[in-house]
Amino acid sequence: YLALKRAGVPAELHIYATATHDFGVRASDHPYSTWTESCARWLRHQGFLKPPARP
Repeated sequence: YLALKRAGVPAELHIYATATHDFGVRASDHPYSTWTESCARWLRHQGFLKPPARP
């Protein structure tokens, strides 16, 4: 992460203090439970995914 930032590469780092090995896979009220949606938003923002279809 630091090497990317020093090189001027846009990067984000999210650390979840209480996450277990299978975090985010099952329903939970923990802050890390939304990591999959956060990842999808980032991928769309970077142009790797198309925006979701509108109904």
